[in-house]
Amino acid sequence: MAERATPRWLDLLWLIFLGGLALLPPLREAHKDVILLGIGIFQLLEAQFVRSAGKIGPYCVVAIKISLATILLGHTGDPAPISSSYWPIFWLPIMTAAGYFGPLGTLAWSTLACGAYASYLIPAMREFDITREGIAELLLRMMFP
Repeated sequence: MAERATPRWLDLLWLIFLGGLALLPPLREAHKDVILLGIGIFQLLEAQFVRSAGKIGPYCVVAIKISLATILLGHTGDPAPISSSYWPIFWLPIMTAAGYFGPLGTLAWSTLACGAYASYLIPAMREFDITREGIAELLLRMMFP
């Protein structure tokens, strides 16, 4: 595992990305805004967190980002979290994993992120029928998180 050097411009791009997500519906939803703000603050404080946490820091960072992304979907998906337009938020933990863990580690974390996203499929299947188009959309989202 290599130490990740996060250039400031990359943090700025992630903050712009988060700002773009904040402009998606639902607008003026407090839960969504607080979660996005938390993700942004955590992104900016990531290096300090990793330094203070030691060897386990990079693992914790990616796990926390996956957790926050999963929570965000839970608050923005209507009628079901799996249908949330916020699914690209999973790019953040995957790109973070790529910076810390190399190809195999990134694949492992990507699999975990896809599992977190797919966990919302279970309750959705109780309420909705999944069509061929829905399966295609789901696979697209999971192949390009």
